Amino acid sequence: MTSEEVLPDPDNVTDLAEFCAKLGDLPTAEDYQRQALELSRTLGARRIEAFTLGNLGEILVERGDYVSARACLQESLDVFTEIGDSHVEEARERLRKVETR
Repeated sequence: MTSEEVLPDPDNVTDLAEFCAKLGDLPTAEDYQRQALELSRTLGARRIEAFTLGNLGEILVERGDYVSARACLQESLDVFTEIGDSHVEEARERLRKVETR
């Protein structure tokens, strides 16, 4: 990446993912969430990374990929915990729901 290149905002990419999910296009929604995850990591945006991992986990649940969903949701919880974010309990609850499946 050159100094002139501007990365897209990962929140905007997540918005596209949510739109696709609402339309029922889960494969495209998953692709956008993965792009948002990569962007958030590139930018060092840990809070956005945690939210994106949670969103990706939810999409994977909807797609029936519970193993990958658990991994994403666990990582989301781990990041929220590491950064001391107030969403730790919400992330823990999302993970609990998947673990009961």
